[in-house]
Amino acid sequence: MHRFYVPPERLGDSIWLEPEDGHHAARVLRLRRGDRIAVFSGDGKERIVELTEVGTCTTGGRVVGEWEPGSEPRSRVTLAQAIGKGDKLEWVIQKGTELGVSAFIPLVTVRVVVELREEKARRKHERWQRIAREAAAQSGRTSVPAVGEAMRLADYLRSLPTDALALLAYEGESALSLREALVDLGDQPVHLIIGPEGGFAPEEVSQAAAAGVRIVTLGRRILRTETAGLAAAALVFHAAGDLG
Repeated sequence: MHRFYVPPERLGDSIWLEPEDGHHAARVLRLRRGDRIAVFSGDGKERIVELTEVGTCTTGGRVVGEWEPGSEPRSRVTLAQAIGKGDKLEWVIQKGTELGVSAFIPLVTVRVVVELREEKARRKHERWQRIAREAAAQSGRTSVPAVGEAMRLADYLRSLPTDALALLAYEGESALSLREALVDLGDQPVHLIIGPEGGFAPEEVSQAAAAGVRIVTLGRRILRTETAGLAAAALVFHAAGDLG
């Protein structure tokens, strides 16, 4: 059954898809009246909709059932990922959403080489959020991770919740492995902070440590930026019993 996201304000006894999704349902998926689709909106429920109208402008129908699939992880993981070159962040958002990441924060650090001017930043943010929405639909999730606006590392560190376990992955020497940092995780929210292609500058690591962030190592091998965040997120979910 094909799945679609609809904003909460569109929920009701009948549900109508967003125009772009309606066009996709009609022209690409070739759905017809009487077909059923699954709809989610971020409240933990999935609704079954029987289509009564399918067209390029209007597609939707009546709700014939709902259930709670329980596909959302118990762990709340925010991935603060430095903006990489090309489509690396898009890949991280897509695969991170599949893993169960709750939110993404695009980070601007000293060694980030991508420059986002205002208009480009707006378009990028819209695309990143759309990728998260599509990945949530594909992976059976019932909520869509929020993709925040790009932030400088210093601003992000000041915004960290006081109850979060914040971990920064660093390729330098560290006495603390990620596994050790997650031993007593419990239900504490986790913020993972991942650097760009060139890694974090030493002064950024010191700044993070001063803000209460724990500096951790992901092992003896140097991971690419798009690999490090996903590997760290998977390890957090495994430690919390949400994966494997």
